[in-house]
Amino acid sequence: MSKEEDAPRGRSAASHGDVGWKEEQEEARTTSKEGGAKAAKVAALKAAPEAPPVVAASVEEELLQLRQRHAAPKRSVMEVHYTGAGKPVVTTGNRRKTVAVRSLCCLHINSCPRRLILQLVESKWCDRLILLCIVVNSVLLALEKHRAPADDPMNVTIEYIGHGLSGIFLAECVLKIAGWGFCIYVSDAWNMLDLVVVISAVIEWIPAIPFGGLGFLRLFRVL
Repeated sequence: MSKEEDAPRGRSAASHGDVGWKEEQEEARTTSKEGGAKAAKVAALKAAPEAPPVVAASVEEELLQLRQRHAAPKRSVMEVHYTGAGKPVVTTGNRRKTVAVRSLCCLHINSCPRRLILQLVESKWCDRLILLCIVVNSVLLALEKHRAPADDPMNVTIEYIGHGLSGIFLAECVLKIAGWGFCIYVSDAWNMLDLVVVISAVIEWIPAIPFGGLGFLRLFRVL
């Protein structure tokens, strides 16, 4: 092989060597840059303050929710406001009722017994009790044997239970009149009907009064 043929081969080998050396230099630079970026990230993470663990935060939130669930419910406080005409308006929770300033000529709106009566008649439990009594009264009217003799055991039991329910309705009527005032009570047609039913029940309790057969008025209690 001649020297002229070996010269180009040596040049090409030298050029290839230069290219390889440049690629190695570029790779070294890239590696050094990536290493510096990673080192900067690690240093930043170490310098940053430690965040509180997520589990602890979730546990605290659950404890707070449990405390709120088991906390004692707030009692509904009755408030009295006056309209422009000077009429008192009683507010208990979400319920509003216009009442008289004085009921039964002796109970003022600011007196303690009047406030206790208003809290009782305006409570949801009072409405539920009266509704339950009306349902029981309706069932007793359906079970009553009208063609049976007067001493029938079922009819006698129904009569005694009916007297007890009439006593509850009478107490409701008296308490509402004492709480709201008589004029406010009779201004509602349904309250007037309840008053008639209660008066008929009281008349049936008195044997000396010759008025009988008023038990059918109990049917209006279903309304």
